[in-house]
Amino acid sequence: CSRGLADSPGGVYRIENGRWTLEADITAFVHANPVAAPNLGDFEPDGDPYSMVAAGGVLYVAEANSGQLLRIKPNPGRVERLADVSATQGHVVPTAVAVLRDDILVGELRRFPAVTGRAEILRYSRNGRLEGTIGGFTSILGLDADNKGNLYVLEPFTCATAAPCFPNPGSGRVTRVAPDGTRTVLATGLSFAMSLRMGPDGALYVSNFGF
Repeated sequence: CSRGLADSPGGVYRIENGRWTLEADITAFVHANPVAAPNLGDFEPDGDPYSMVAAGGVLYVAEANSGQLLRIKPNPGRVERLADVSATQGHVVPTAVAVLRDDILVGELRRFPAVTGRAEILRYSRNGRLEGTIGGFTSILGLDADNKGNLYVLEPFTCATAAPCFPNPGSGRVTRVAPDGTRTVLATGLSFAMSLRMGPDGALYVSNFGF
């Protein structure tokens, strides 16, 4: 978010031999390329690049505040808009991004108070076309997939009832969505977990107590 530090823009940084250099300036891209439907009541002029994943030499970034999916080619650091989420979905706060086969999957945090089942996973093609959704979640901050086509979804919190709720501790969970759509809850009792990744050992790693 904006901090008034002009020499440290939001973006992708390369870290090499203990030093960092700016690889792709997302702040400049957000300034120069406004989305179709920014949320003026919760506007972040520098954007909010929340999640990034690499696939096939390309970086995919979910920019949560403006509501867009970005594609970044590290060399020469070119930033492109793959999809303007705000134009078709409104202010759904896209936070998590994952690649599953030929699809780019984007998870939504949604506005507060949260509503059970309201948050979705948006399924985009590699050319940015919205191809479908996977619904039935309360909030999403993490996504990842394995080589068997299973999708893993991290919800930082859920609602105890159907009534709208705000973030609450001890209610987060991880759910596996199989290729046939079958859902299995793998972990519960998480508190404000912020990120999820599949490790090289086949285990899921979650950053818990994020805020």
